[in-house]
Amino acid sequence: MFAIAGAIPMVVLAVILARQIETRVTEENLRSATEAAELIASLGIQPLLKKSDLGAGLTESELARLDDRLRAGLLGKEFARIKIWNLRSEIIYSEDSSLIGERFETPPDLAEALEGHVEAEVSDLEEDEEASERSFGRLLEVYVPIYFSPSEEPAGAFEIYLPYEPIAASINEDVMQLRLWMLGGLALLYVILYRIVAGASSKLREQAGELTLRAHENEFLAFHDTLTELPNRRLLRDRLQQAILAAQRDGSWLAVMILDVDRFKEINDTLGHHNGDVLLKTVARRLHKVLRQEDSIARLGGDEFAILLPRVADRQAVMEVARRVHNEFDQLFEIQDLSLEVSGSSGIAIYPEHGSEADDLIQRADVAMYVAKESHAGFGIYDPAQDRYSPGRLLLVGELRQAIDNDGLELHYQPKIGLDTGRVVGVEALVRWQHPERGIVGPDEFIGLAEHTGLIKSLTARVLDMALRQQRAWIDAGLQVSVSVNLSVGT
Repeated sequence: MFAIAGAIPMVVLAVILARQIETRVTEENLRSATEAAELIASLGIQPLLKKSDLGAGLTESELARLDDRLRAGLLGKEFARIKIWNLRSEIIYSEDSSLIGERFETPPDLAEALEGHVEAEVSDLEEDEEASERSFGRLLEVYVPIYFSPSEEPAGAFEIYLPYEPIAASINEDVMQLRLWMLGGLALLYVILYRIVAGASSKLREQAGELTLRAHENEFLAFHDTLTELPNRRLLRDRLQQAILAAQRDGSWLAVMILDVDRFKEINDTLGHHNGDVLLKTVARRLHKVLRQEDSIARLGGDEFAILLPRVADRQAVMEVARRVHNEFDQLFEIQDLSLEVSGSSGIAIYPEHGSEADDLIQRADVAMYVAKESHAGFGIYDPAQDRYSPGRLLLVGELRQAIDNDGLELHYQPKIGLDTGRVVGVEALVRWQHPERGIVGPDEFIGLAEHTGLIKSLTARVLDMALRQQRAWIDAGLQVSVSVNLSVGT
């Protein structure tokens, strides 16, 4: 009788507890799926867009690049629908290309997202939706605002419909397992039931802790470099924007320094990637030693670092930091029982002298770094007269790429005369660019541009192909002529 009487409140308690746990598991699964959608928007979509894209729309190549990233790389899961909206409720991207450019009446969830709120709900698609989408059954509908600056309002919103059935299956599996535990506990009465409830509660706490830990890890990875654990480009840009706002308020200066490890590829190729990683971590530690507590250091990728110096007094103070940084490279680096001499080149841009926007300061510090590397000066401050990346030069880069791909180059052959015989012993191929508006452009105007933009390899391949074809034609005509081609060190 005691067991039967005791079983009744236990059954009631089991039903109530099962409902509460089912709600808890459902909320955690929905929150995890919603966080995944937010990460897709912040890591997979926002870096590929500019604020202007949401107003002007995306080009075909930009749509293709975004399509490839979302479908093949980042999502890694099924989805029923993806859209990117601008503030006019116009679709600038969808996996269904026929919807791009369409404008609709703003639904309530989209309106909330455009005001800065993440909205998520489980819904059934209406009868007029496409059959391919209805086949997913119930869907988790998530709207995520898209930001381009922490201090600005959302510039658009990202909409994704994920199949809800896998989430529901996970919830049902957890709930079913819990019910089985409870039935077993009822069969063994109070003591065993209490142990099962305690075990279930412990497991739920562990699951909740794992979800929290995973969220913290994802947040860290979104803003930090995994090798050095330094802030990455995204976090540096956020800190730089905040430093600019502070400088505007109190009228102070700040500086951005971009540092590149010289000949790092040689070290990496010779000693291996592991030792290259050891070198990068050693550089990061040494830079930390010479900076103030309020300064920030970030790894932008590869062998490139950035240093943010807020509230600097003048140029002299900036140069003093630059000298301390480069003095660290005067000391040998101990790698794999080897004492290596490693040097670095850095460029500096100062607010407000060289710009008032974060991206402008980073780009101009990068230009100054390349100038310092070419001149072997160690470091230098941005000089507009040395900036090779003006809008005109960027236009020239696009035209040069088209010339390489569309037979816009031609070769002139300069004979080489043997001093002992006075006869032609070979020719040297000289490349010229037949520009449609500027006429013949000499190599002194575009070789350096190609070296700094990565076009030098395709340019070299094109010139070699043209020279070999011409030599083949001469050989077929009975002329044995050697052809020489000058190669850039950038190849």
